[in-house]
Amino acid sequence: PLIVKPPRSTRFPTNTNQLALNIDICPTILDVCGDIPGVRVQGQSLRSPKNRSAFYYEHLFDHPSIVKSEGVRTESYKYIRYLLGETVHECLYDLINDPFELNNLGLEAVSDDTLKNVRMVFDTQKRNATQPV
Repeated sequence: PLIVKPPRSTRFPTNTNQLALNIDICPTILDVCGDIPGVRVQGQSLRSPKNRSAFYYEHLFDHPSIVKSEGVRTESYKYIRYLLGETVHECLYDLINDPFELNNLGLEAVSDDTLKNVRMVFDTQKRNATQPV
């Protein structure tokens, strides 16, 4: 959750359920303050009518107690690939029907259309995330 209180009344939405990242804080504040020409930042203003439908994330650093992983979060699903040496373990959670992530759909049939679709979103988001800003 993120709470922002502008110094004076604005037409800023008081509540939003859109997917937001920490990189959205700066563009949101800049948007509330007014457009500043020439400023380029990552992320998008939470005031933007164009909501984010998914985002890619990764943890690819060597750490003794954290497994390398990468994944994508959509409005309905969370897809995670755990990278264990040459082995990849997939997890897929339906966040609408299973908000506590108790049922790993990735263990079910690999040919499932939902898993295929989320993999395609993952590939697209990963490709976009690795392009320079």
